[in-house]
Amino acid sequence: MRTSYLSKAITLLSLSLFAFPVLAQANDATSPNLGGSKVRIVRLSQVKGAVEIDRSIGRGFEPAIANLPIVEQNQLRTGVGIAEIEFEDNSSLRLAPNSSVEFPSLERDSNGATISSVHVIRGTAYISLLKSQSSKAPANQFELIFGARKLNLDPATHVRLELQGTKAKLAVLDGAVHVVGANGETVIPKKKTATFEVFDRVEPVIAKDVESTPFDAWDHTAASYHSYVGAFSAFNSPYSYGLSDMS
Repeated sequence: MRTSYLSKAITLLSLSLFAFPVLAQANDATSPNLGGSKVRIVRLSQVKGAVEIDRSIGRGFEPAIANLPIVEQNQLRTGVGIAEIEFEDNSSLRLAPNSSVEFPSLERDSNGATISSVHVIRGTAYISLLKSQSSKAPANQFELIFGARKLNLDPATHVRLELQGTKAKLAVLDGAVHVVGANGETVIPKKKTATFEVFDRVEPVIAKDVESTPFDAWDHTAASYHSYVGAFSAFNSPYSYGLSDMS
């Protein structure tokens, strides 16, 4: 019993450490959207194996531990390991082994909606975005970057991105992805895979199925958990998220 209370206390203390980087971001007076801010609470929710983080403080890459805050310009990379990042609304990003990602922008607009920009540098990333349970809540914005490509993902979208040299395979596991190109808009529907030329603006080639990979089961389990927590959490404030891990 004593061990259980101690474990919960440590988790709560780790979550409270978000206040420091969040306040540091809030002190940044420059924001691209009028009335917006840099106040975000994004955390490294899972770490297994070799995972490193560059916290943009001049130390380069260091070993990563669970519950570390993620702020703008941070970079995360996996070796023989996996990692998960959790956003305020229980949306999540997962990295398979030998993958790397950075966060060019983590902001909040004047209406309270989050604006996230994620750049996948190498490897495989899963992104699972949730739709707000309130019809009155403003929609969060999520930009996925790889090579010269930038895709705006809608809420309730779940994708897997694999970078393979100069090509990228985007598997749409749920929802749909809209790609705006020189010839108009291309829609990649659910259960389809689009192959992009990473540094070319040509239209993607769309296949009619999604091939399975070794980490799909892990992603499915984690995405289902976050979806459940997002739908049934008793906490409505975006600043109280993460407490479900103490249950």
